[in-house]
Amino acid sequence: MARVLDFTQAKKQFLTLTFIDENKILVKNPTKRIMDNLVNLGKSFEEVEEDATNTDALEEIYSICAEIMSNNIAKKPITVEYLSDVLDLEDLSIFFNAYIEFVGDLNSVKN
Repeated sequence: MARVLDFTQAKKQFLTLTFIDENKILVKNPTKRIMDNLVNLGKSFEEVEEDATNTDALEEIYSICAEIMSNNIAKKPITVEYLSDVLDLEDLSIFFNAYIEFVGDLNSVKN
């Protein structure tokens, strides 16, 4: 008898985000590319903390957060422009910490 592994039926956890404008998305688990970018995101937050005028680091924060949030089950693109309109830097820092906690919790769940 053949066994079937169907990833479309796998039960997964999501991080629910509700924006200030009441837009709601369910963010998926990170891909390898997103995990790689999380390291850069942490560094960018540190750079902005050290120098609030570092526009390159600020742009990278918004860009990586948009990429992470675009990895949602509805496949709804979240743009830097949208994030710039609805979230400030403190909001993105809260999101970053919550997403890191979400990823850490995924790793601690036993199959």
